[in-house]
Parts: sequence; structure tokens; C-alpha cells
Amino acid sequence: MFWGIPLTTKIKDGAPFRIRINVKNNQNDALLLQLRAFDRKRLVRKVGVVPKKEFAELVEVIIDAVKTTNPAFAGFSEAEANV
Repeated sequence: MFWGIPLTTKIKDGAPFRIRINVKNNQNDALLLQLRAFDRKRLVRKVGVVPKKEFAELVEVIIDAVKTTNPAFAGFSEAEANV
């Protein structure tokens, strides 16, 4: 298993919890709110590699988000709300 952040090619300027990164000379938004554990089988198809500078920025943003987000005010996921 590994931690992964899904990417999208739908760019939204100024959207919170999104970071712009380049993968194979294509601009993508990393969807930080969708950080989750993936199975190793997802590694069969390698999409690309994030440059070290952008990866370091991404890690820094994740750390800041974790430090500043209060779990008591995070709300419930749709799955938890339906239980």
C-alpha cells in the first residue's frame, strides 16, 4: 500500500486544497482532500514523475493542512452520513 493523491487535468484557479503540478509537461491539479491509501496494484501503470521541487512543495502543503485542520470541524463523509 502507499499514500497517493489523485490528479485532475481540470484546472481551477484559487481553489482550496488543490496544488498545481506538472507531470510529463502537462499541468494537473493535485486534489489534496482526496489523499488516501492505494493498493500496490495501482503501480502497474506509471503515469509520470513529479519533479523534486514540486514534490517538496506538495509535502509542505499537506503537512500545513494537517497541522491547521481541526478534525472536530471536518464534518462527516457521505459514507458516514448514510450509516
